[in-house]
Amino acid sequence: YAGFGGHIETTPVNAHFPFVLYGMLLDLCGGPGANASRRGGRPERTIQPRSLIRMSKEEDNKALMRRWYDEMWSNLAFEKIPELAGPNYKRHDVRGTRVVTAEEYRDELLPVAGQWKISDFSYFLMAEGDFVTAIGSWKINNSMQWDWVQTFRVENGKLVETWLPAMAMEGKWKPEEIPSQT
Repeated sequence: YAGFGGHIETTPVNAHFPFVLYGMLLDLCGGPGANASRRGGRPERTIQPRSLIRMSKEEDNKALMRRWYDEMWSNLAFEKIPELAGPNYKRHDVRGTRVVTAEEYRDELLPVAGQWKISDFSYFLMAEGDFVTAIGSWKINNSMQWDWVQTFRVENGKLVETWLPAMAMEGKWKPEEIPSQT
């Protein structure tokens, strides 16, 4: 951290973190090193404390969605649904609007776990506030391709509502047509 005479490492939490936080607090409170004249004329730097301490709500919500897709859907590990959704999960989909518990949704999907194999799976996530939208595609049993755009609402770190108005079950999207996360 420049105000403390050091630098910030790229690792969010490291051995220097308490000192970084201390230096940052000194700068914010006007303590030693708070202005350029006390630092030998080095330019003052502004750091957003939140960026060092915690991810944004949107990044937290996207991390939840990555678990939903990478841990649960790609492995058909439906037993993870209660960790990621609920306790009530409102679904607006091709079957209409319904509210299920996380356990009911898990139990609804468990029978396909032994019948499906997911491949050629790609997705892109966009987040705004409590909402995350996914654009994705996958193949089931290396043949039937599903392409979708789906929006989720997150509350208290869990999925509580989703909108999936349509899903192309004979999808034609190519992997390069799904935006990249980078």
